[in-house]
Amino acid sequence: MQNSRNISEAGAKMKAIIGDIHGCYHTLIELYNTIVTKYPQIDIYCVGDLVDRGLYSAETVQFVIDQNIKSVLGNHDCMFYFYFTDPNHPVSQLWDINGNSATLQSYMKHTQLLDTHVAYIGQLPIFYDLPDCLISHAGVSQQAGKELGLAKAYDSDKIERYFFDRLSESEGILWNRSKLFNLGKIQVVGHTHRLEVVFHEQTRALYVDTGAYSRNKLSAVIIEDGKFVDALSVPTIPIDLSKF
Repeated sequence: MQNSRNISEAGAKMKAIIGDIHGCYHTLIELYNTIVTKYPQIDIYCVGDLVDRGLYSAETVQFVIDQNIKSVLGNHDCMFYFYFTDPNHPVSQLWDINGNSATLQSYMKHTQLLDTHVAYIGQLPIFYDLPDCLISHAGVSQQAGKELGLAKAYDSDKIERYFFDRLSESEGILWNRSKLFNLGKIQVVGHTHRLEVVFHEQTRALYVDTGAYSRNKLSAVIIEDGKFVDALSVPTIPIDLSKF
């Protein structure tokens, strides 16, 4: 896994950010088509957790690659990566208790994709720092924001260094579930799923995981010039999930 996990890009143009997909491949296709029909040629991002729980992790990752969807690293993606590259890593050892069976079964059917997908997951950034929003899996918590001194100075490189050393910590950018720090721009996150997309005006936190794997729906938000302008959702397609 590369040391640099922070990618900054110029411009504040319209973008779509998809929530946690969790192997729900057919649902992803439906949402993707909904997005590009309403917003042709829009840049599409994802808050991570491409794998686990749903039945089609291999197909999901390949679709994300093929469609040039810009995903950040999710905690489930991180466990997947270290399981195959460093089994003794603390993150790897969490995977057995976090829904890996469906992913392993998916790759048993697509063994030819495994090495390519492990390498792909290994180069995902832990966040995209864009001019009008920061996209990550679980967000910069208030505790982390205070420790980083972000109320006084915004330092993207400092944020990257801080979180790269905390990939397995509960307050880390892959696992955090506590209140988010107000960065002065929208934080788009997944990880903590809600029944609907939720925007907290006070902290400028936008939660886009609407529980695709728990038979609710997969959602995406549209951001333009620092504003949350739309939300699109499709119900989870039952074929993506186990009958049990």
